[in-house]
Amino acid sequence: MDPNHNPRHRDAKAPAVRSILRPSSASRRSPPQEGPSVRFQTSPSRPSSSESSSQSIYTLEIPQDGPIPPLLLPATQSRRHLEALVLQLAAQLRAQRIASQSLQEPFTRPEGKADEFPEFRDIMLDKWTAGPGYGPVLNAESVAKLRLHPLLHPVLSSPPSDDDHLIWNMIYPPSTAERVRKNVREAFDSFRLEPATLPRVSILHIASRRMPWVFIVRPDDDAVGVTVGDVLTVLARYLSVHLNEADLSSTTVEHRKAIVASHEARMQILQSERKLSIQVVDWMVGHTHFTGFFHDVEYLEGRFPDTPTNLHIVLCSESSEMP
Repeated sequence: MDPNHNPRHRDAKAPAVRSILRPSSASRRSPPQEGPSVRFQTSPSRPSSSESSSQSIYTLEIPQDGPIPPLLLPATQSRRHLEALVLQLAAQLRAQRIASQSLQEPFTRPEGKADEFPEFRDIMLDKWTAGPGYGPVLNAESVAKLRLHPLLHPVLSSPPSDDDHLIWNMIYPPSTAERVRKNVREAFDSFRLEPATLPRVSILHIASRRMPWVFIVRPDDDAVGVTVGDVLTVLARYLSVHLNEADLSSTTVEHRKAIVASHEARMQILQSERKLSIQVVDWMVGHTHFTGFFHDVEYLEGRFPDTPTNLHIVLCSESSEMP
């Protein structure tokens, strides 16, 4: 080795190579980042036309995501030209990434309902989920202004569904009501806290073709709104109100006789009520089998012409001989 050799000395005949795009000192110490990167090399002197056609620059790293072929860039000395090429390459990579992502199959939800997958109950919230915080509770003014007709809970809807309905003879307390869902019976406490409507509301009005009164249902918890349990409990409370002579005299003679007969039949079933007077439930003359509610617009607007009936529901019942 030549002792006079200077390691900084370069052979004049050796071609010099310099990097056009140099990373900063901070980026040298930082770990490599994911994604595409491009490096350029050019000769210090401007090549002739014959040399420029033969010289080219290759991308040194090709992204692993997406079918991107090697890109050939012409040699150049213009910084502005290089910047334009970089932007063009970045746009091409982005377009190909987007195209490859659009070809992927979208995520599909599992078939069936949340009730069919017990392991999903914690992450697939049902719209009838009990408790506060699952939706706003609208008052009567908001419902009327928005012209909403809230959807009733399946166990409160009429006609009842074979897959999800309520069994309840209204001469008994609401705690005896059972929900039948896919041939499985559920006790009253398992569904009483579920919202009665969607969206949730702060009040409901119950009317009936068989009775002249209107029953007002208010929630036990204002933060939750009216629940299924609130509807059944308030309905049972109204049906147990005693009728006086003025109430009985307001109807026809035939209907009054039917009310008395219904009361006697009910006393035979419920021995504890033998000494009690006639109640509102007797006004229904045996039609005490609960079959739900529905929003009869024509009937409600005819009966309450000056009142918004968005939150009025009509009680439906059938003749019942259940013991």
